[in-house]
Amino acid sequence: IRAHPELGSSFSMTDDSRREQQKAGLNDITYHESNRLQMLSRTYTNKFGFPFVLAVKRQTIGSILDTFERRLQNSIEQEIEQALTEIEMIAWFRLMDCIEWDGHDADITFVAVASHPTCLMR
Repeated sequence: IRAHPELGSSFSMTDDSRREQQKAGLNDITYHESNRLQMLSRTYTNKFGFPFVLAVKRQTIGSILDTFERRLQNSIEQEIEQALTEIEMIAWFRLMDCIEWDGHDADITFVAVASHPTCLMR
């Protein structure tokens, strides 16, 4: 959990993280939103000892800030469990970006590997 990048920070971030945060609008936030995000991030890290982890795909800056505030009320045990769940969701979203699925088979038959940069062998 501690290795996860801070939201809104470009340091130590993978290309996938940068793309996901950009799509969530974190590159286009106002001065007020940026200050609020930084304050919440510091408060969260001070309370829990690790950075706030959120699967930002399908999120907006408003929902991110609201989630930050809500999760600050959690216990350390709840937040460790939630952070691990978020990491699983991030991995799932990235895996789904790597495949094409026909959407018809209840067993989720994978049709082909997409040409997503993260999915290609390097």
